Amino acid sequence: MFEVSSGMMAYKVRPLEDSNELFLIDIVRSYYDDHGLVDGLDKLKDPTIKDRTDMRSFHKFNEIAHECINMDIKKRPTMDRIIKAIEEALDFQMSGISEGINSVEYYDDFWEPLLPQGYQEIVARAVPPLDFDSKKQLYFCLSDSPIFLDDGYLSFQLDMESGKKCYMLGAKQLSIEWQDNPNYWEWGHTLKSRFPQVCILKDVCWLAIHGKIASMMLSGYTTYVAYLVFRTTSNSRGLSVPAKTTVNFHGVKIETENVYLQRPEAREIWQENDRFPHRRKDGWMEIKLGEFINYNEEDAGEVEMAFDEVKHLNWKRGLIVEGIELRPKSTSTDQHSPFVNHTYTHKQRENEMINEVASRSELPKPRQPLELQERHQPGILSRSFLQKILWKCTKTNKIRN
Repeated sequence: MFEVSSGMMAYKVRPLEDSNELFLIDIVRSYYDDHGLVDGLDKLKDPTIKDRTDMRSFHKFNEIAHECINMDIKKRPTMDRIIKAIEEALDFQMSGISEGINSVEYYDDFWEPLLPQGYQEIVARAVPPLDFDSKKQLYFCLSDSPIFLDDGYLSFQLDMESGKKCYMLGAKQLSIEWQDNPNYWEWGHTLKSRFPQVCILKDVCWLAIHGKIASMMLSGYTTYVAYLVFRTTSNSRGLSVPAKTTVNFHGVKIETENVYLQRPEAREIWQENDRFPHRRKDGWMEIKLGEFINYNEEDAGEVEMAFDEVKHLNWKRGLIVEGIELRPKSTSTDQHSPFVNHTYTHKQRENEMINEVASRSELPKPRQPLELQERHQPGILSRSFLQKILWKCTKTNKIRN
């Protein structure tokens, strides 16, 4: 935590005034333990953020950080106490902004790292145009609810928990076999859909739904999961036969058999690898198509996703296709719902902290999932660190106003 405000690594040495070179941790302990004060620690502050920090926030932040390095492990604070203290530090910083302590430029600088890479292009493609006066307003415009791009059949939302990009390709953006033949499919509107039109299955025996998206539109170093989002009508039939899903990325094709849109009522014994749909918070159903890792936001490749039932060839009807959604894996594990309040396990948090430190040092990075690795600039809070604290605060509406 001291590294965040000083821009130094804890294991490096640095002279302070006329003293001998000391480890950062020794300097901090000296000010607290020998002098019982934190005021002198402002000498350690990175000059790039010194003039933009409310000292009340700085003191609160470093007080809890000092507790974390207590020689007596039993006296170190719990994670809940750490989060609470950091929330208080953020409250001081935000109140300082409202009191004119900091400039408007800083206010935007605080929110800038939380916006997704390439957000300018996203804003330019939004329909209707977004209305915002600050980076903070833009952040909540992108994260509170989906916005629509291009022709209105591609939705975007920023996952507040992870800071990653989420998309849904509307049915109009998909390639559905015979979708323009009125004998098999029809286009209609439902108030429950986010899109102007959905694709409604009338009668077909060959069910093939395909979609693709440019990988550069997605967040880098992120494991994504793709879902087919749908509903069924009261007179639906033929949807309880096993189908196949496919995700193809960079020539790596992952196929999954025994995927069902509806559970067969007559069958009592299921295979371990059978996959069934789940209900989302928005009322729609979703079935997992597969997952993949998007390594680089600059990659020019495409991700192809498919749901196919072309083997049994029984007649099917009553399927309403909303689209295909792609979202980070971390937000797709609990309650089978988009953007749920995901609770991190202690092990996940430990892995994130390991990668957070490794990414800011010359130390070799541990072999952890790529999506946990973040770049760091001295004196600037990393995106993942800010994101976790912001997500915690917004759950209690601490910084929305």
